[in-house]
Amino acid sequence: MNYLLATAKTKTVREVKADKKSSNIVGEHLQDKGTLPNLSTSDIRDVANTLGSLAPVGTIKTLEVFKQNEMLDTLNNTLLAVGKDELTVGEFTIKRTRDPQGKKASLQLFKKTEERGTQELVKFDLTKTEEGIKKEVAKINISDYDINQVKFITQNASKLNLEQIFEGGQTAHVQQPPAQQPQQIQSAGDIPVKVHPYIAQQWAEMTKKGGLAWGGALNQDNEEILQKLKDNDGKLAIADQREMYLKIMTHKTNEAQRLGESTIEFTPLKYIMQDLQQWRAEEIKQQFTPTQVVSFPQKQTVAAATPQGKSKEIEM
Repeated sequence: MNYLLATAKTKTVREVKADKKSSNIVGEHLQDKGTLPNLSTSDIRDVANTLGSLAPVGTIKTLEVFKQNEMLDTLNNTLLAVGKDELTVGEFTIKRTRDPQGKKASLQLFKKTEERGTQELVKFDLTKTEEGIKKEVAKINISDYDINQVKFITQNASKLNLEQIFEGGQTAHVQQPPAQQPQQIQSAGDIPVKVHPYIAQQWAEMTKKGGLAWGGALNQDNEEILQKLKDNDGKLAIADQREMYLKIMTHKTNEAQRLGESTIEFTPLKYIMQDLQQWRAEEIKQQFTPTQVVSFPQKQTVAAATPQGKSKEIEM
């Protein structure tokens, strides 16, 4: 599939620049690994991390659905509404499985088509612990279109109740992850990560020492980079860090030539990018699909007045 065709056709100048940077990163990845994620089978988080701003339109929107527990809510409510562990509606099958000990469970969404057969689109793994239930998103390979189709199936579903998955009767309360600072994330390429130590050190030394070779094109967009660092609490998108690295290498080369030196010391870009993409994968998981603990409230007994003036116990 042409990744460029999978992105928006109308873009701003800023988006075009971001795409150009991402294209270079993807090209380097392809040269190193020899392959790109398969959009039909790969986890959308891996697609977002590898392709950055070249990831298909709607990637961030889809991740937001999982960030808000919306898909877990949708799948679970459907099975609760029909009182079954498996339900097939059209192309979609929602399935719930539990181990005999009742300690582990999973919710899965499958889609069956003539072209691709049966594919697993979504999988949630849940594990009972002493603290509650640990929820983890094991797989995401679903489009925005399919999400809307599944939502249509469960329009009248009731409120999320994870304990029902384990055949209990008590309402579960999902502890949401700490609130993130609002960021203008339009694509996966915008997700900032911590600045690589090598880049941070070399950039600080370069800007401090300056030199005849420091100026002109090397100063271009530097103010924008500093502003991004400030806006994102010291973090920066991978494409911007790559640009910083290339400026560092240009400066090193110019200085070596000026001083008549034949060699320069540096850390290869390949290893820098491996670290940055590993950190971005962690950021994507933490921001959109973090592992969460679901705790259950203690039972409370209160006396409620009855029309006859008597009282009876109600469990809340």
